[in-house]
Amino acid sequence: MCNHQQLTSGSTGQILLSPFLYQKSRQQNLLGEPGVSTLKETKMDLDDLIKKSEELGDKVCVSGGATSDQIEVLESAIGFNLPVSYKRFLKKYGCIDSAKGCISGIATENPLIMRGGNLYADTLFMRKDYSEQFTVPEYIWVLEKHEDGAYCFNTQINTKGDELAIVNYEPYLPEENLTRIIASSFEEYLDERYFASVKDWY
Repeated sequence: MCNHQQLTSGSTGQILLSPFLYQKSRQQNLLGEPGVSTLKETKMDLDDLIKKSEELGDKVCVSGGATSDQIEVLESAIGFNLPVSYKRFLKKYGCIDSAKGCISGIATENPLIMRGGNLYADTLFMRKDYSEQFTVPEYIWVLEKHEDGAYCFNTQINTKGDELAIVNYEPYLPEENLTRIIASSFEEYLDERYFASVKDWY
């Protein structure tokens, strides 16, 4: 769970729209802005997924949108450009926290503060946690922690457009595992993994 105090209910956040079918033409993407979506087919938009999660008893909280300046500070610190879809998410939501887990993003006014919920802090925390036994590759950055490791952006694998592959990091697995893509975009990860259990109910 994210460790910060600026959370508000996801049901009162800004509406995020996702497409019903991937197309090459311009259309509304997952975050409600014109552009080519990276998703294939989805049953409901992200705002609906948040609402359905809460109806199922899983309160979803968001930290609030980040500014362009905050995102630039984060990108400067991590040394690479974040995917455009993820930056749209940061601007609208900041980070998402629920019983399913915490989607790391920007949870505080200073995105480099060492507090849970910040992508920067969550990655450095993970590197420190495993440092006595393992060396976490510097090219992965935490998107969502789990009990065995974390789902991460792999900055060495570009997928569609400017998207980064999302992979599963577990310290006991060989590094080759980080070439196995579990989601080819941030939107796909949200739709097919983070909210997958919610979609199964509807």
